Amino acid sequence: MKKIIQLIITAALLAGCKNEPGDLAPADTKIAFYNASQVLRKEVEQKNQYSATKPAFILLNTKAPVKPDTLPPMDKQGYAYFALSAGGQQFCPLGYSSITTIPWMSYMRVTPGRQDISFLDTDTTLLVTGKLDIPRDAETTVFLADSLGQYRTIVTNDAHTAPANGISLRFVHAAPDTGKLRLKVNQAWLPQTWSFGEASAFADLPMADSLQSAIYRIQLSPASDTSKVLSKYVLKADRRQIYTLIANGYFDYHDETDYMAPDFRLNIFRNK
Repeated sequence: MKKIIQLIITAALLAGCKNEPGDLAPADTKIAFYNASQVLRKEVEQKNQYSATKPAFILLNTKAPVKPDTLPPMDKQGYAYFALSAGGQQFCPLGYSSITTIPWMSYMRVTPGRQDISFLDTDTTLLVTGKLDIPRDAETTVFLADSLGQYRTIVTNDAHTAPANGISLRFVHAAPDTGKLRLKVNQAWLPQTWSFGEASAFADLPMADSLQSAIYRIQLSPASDTSKVLSKYVLKADRRQIYTLIANGYFDYHDETDYMAPDFRLNIFRNK
């Protein structure tokens, strides 16, 4: 029964995350969206518990302000949006998800070139706008993050091939109040540190030749004190797969968020 419900949710997400009709042909560039803002995620979850009744729209190549919630229902299908969650994560579009497996990231197809993107709140208030120039055949993910009420985007290039003898892992820092962070995978620290709003390149991690899957134990710590553990994640990864790890949510209470309860977390998805 749980699997049936999850498939219904996935189908609803896919139906809601279409590009505007005028951009469908030719469309050989891929783009996806991920909601890494705790403030917006909580609001979306509260207003869309069972169906996409008050989504947070994403306007692609459409001038803001636009009030998508005033459009007839059929016209709403032309807009992307964040609504239902899958495993605590909000994507658009969501390619595949189940109760027990790591979700896949899928993509919308758009025309190559400049993309004007606007993220709206559930009441259609404009949160942030941005412009991207995406080349032909590219794969791009746009992460929405917030820092004490100020929204921003983090853009990643997803084109990568995993090594034959292991996996690839990328880190996105969307946790606004944790400072610079470092990652340890199994017993080795990755050499880089990342500030809020930064994303790493893909790191290739080895796997024993005799294995088709392996356990990778991930630890996230402040760059200034690696003895302190902010979070841990146990990743069971399949050979030759690509994964993105996202630190998001607030670690402490803040007046600017009306003392919203902290919901710092590590999320992960597969890049398809």
